[in-house]
Amino acid sequence: MTNRIKVLKKWDYENGAPVECMCQADSTGDVVVCDLLNNIAYLNSDGSLRWKKKMDYTPNSVALSEDGALIYILTKNNYLVRLDREGNEEWDLWIMKNTNTLSCMAKGQGAAVGGIQGTIQLINSQGKRAKLLHTKEPATFVRFASRSGGLFVASAMGWVGIFDKHWKLRKEYNLRRHVTKLEVTHMGRKIFLPALKDGLAALEVEVDDLLTYSPGFHVNSVAVDRKGEMIVITSPDGDAALLDSAGTQLWRRQFTHSWLHTDLTIKGDRFILVSNKGYVKCMAILTAKEAQKKLQDSYFEFLEI
Repeated sequence: MTNRIKVLKKWDYENGAPVECMCQADSTGDVVVCDLLNNIAYLNSDGSLRWKKKMDYTPNSVALSEDGALIYILTKNNYLVRLDREGNEEWDLWIMKNTNTLSCMAKGQGAAVGGIQGTIQLINSQGKRAKLLHTKEPATFVRFASRSGGLFVASAMGWVGIFDKHWKLRKEYNLRRHVTKLEVTHMGRKIFLPALKDGLAALEVEVDDLLTYSPGFHVNSVAVDRKGEMIVITSPDGDAALLDSAGTQLWRRQFTHSWLHTDLTIKGDRFILVSNKGYVKCMAILTAKEAQKKLQDSYFEFLEI
């Protein structure tokens, strides 16, 4: 364990209902939380509630543009909905059945919807279908690389497909292990896949190198910064840890909550933890010197944990 960094609690939020999905805006730290009672809550970067609305649909997956100005929601009744920052609906589109995952481009100019029957629908900013891709295995997870424009797809059994910005399949892998999420760096050079008891798998795309992190607990969610140099991982048993790119553990804590989701800003300065019961915690990542100054200058803004 190293003391190079400190993790300070920034804010908490109680949603009041089990959370189905969440997303943090990469550059601003705004957060959208969707629950199983059809509620959508937009939290400002300081944890204050901007708005909370009850919708006439249940969200299945949510994605935000980098600045948090555009919100894409995939519903359980197979609609893709786009909202603005204030929660106003811009359009909706009926999507083919058996879809379960969603990602949007960095500026919100398009979205990808993955299906368990091996399809990916690409939707443009006007809410029109632009292209339909087919994959060898179910598209359980999809993710855009925010800067390269590439599209990354993974199945629950560890198949990974990489499409370039022209939607051509360029590479594929098969890890032959059960994975629970897909995360990529902003240039798409590293892929991260939590694999429960098998830890965390990391793929270096350019050299086809596979690295496995074994933190000592089951890994169910992961989030990374711009280059994959700061990695947040969680477990369903309440573990949360920060790793560097070599797998060195920088910080670790076990909470009483069972973590379902995590998300990290691209700067790697703050991350969100969300429990299955709707508890949301925001943590700030600082150097030891920065943390000491924060604790001295603004004691009530940050709490050491």
